[in-house]
Amino acid sequence: MAKLKSIIIMMLSLAIIFSISVFVIPDPRISITSRDFIEALITAEDPEKYCCGEVLYQVVNSKLEPAEALNVKTIVTENTGNYAKVYIVAEMRHSGGIDVGFYEAMLTKEDKWKVYALKETMPQIVALNLLVEPKINGLYEKCIADLAVGDADLLAGPARTAYKKQTGIKAEITDLQTETIYNNKLVIAKHSYKYDKRDVRVMVFYYPTTEGYKIVSVQAL
Repeated sequence: MAKLKSIIIMMLSLAIIFSISVFVIPDPRISITSRDFIEALITAEDPEKYCCGEVLYQVVNSKLEPAEALNVKTIVTENTGNYAKVYIVAEMRHSGGIDVGFYEAMLTKEDKWKVYALKETMPQIVALNLLVEPKINGLYEKCIADLAVGDADLLAGPARTAYKKQTGIKAEITDLQTETIYNNKLVIAKHSYKYDKRDVRVMVFYYPTTEGYKIVSVQAL
């Protein structure tokens, strides 16, 4: 009887360990599929191989413009035996210059892992804050000046997606004050300044690319 109990306890322990490993240790094919899909989407080289459902429909019925995938990084944020959520950062070069995209992909596993949902998201904090000054001095002012003449080259990610060329933008801002909220590759800064005699406060996300830091989000406060 004692031996039987020992065997049962051992089997239960192994089952628990296996169950924990399924949830804690992601199947490496999750990241591989996510990366391959985003790279294929950027380069327009058969992305339909890696997706299903609504994403497959959108891919098949969209006219993709080929670009160069420079760097794609993935982090599995949720994971079960047949479902996963992945945070993806992808830097690319297209006709408009260097851009960086932040995506949340959801995958399901049937015969193999496939992306069934994809949306653009905000850059996420994935590391500890560094107590050093980020190299973003003058970047916000330059971006405003560039936008005044229709140049959006310093925008990337969600900010570039949302950008619409406008007329009447004034180039000059004064009394700029900056408070760094977070700095570790991604930089989050709070700016306050005067623009057209008005007080303005914004939260700005900066992200480094091969061309230096670019602004990926601006939200009024």
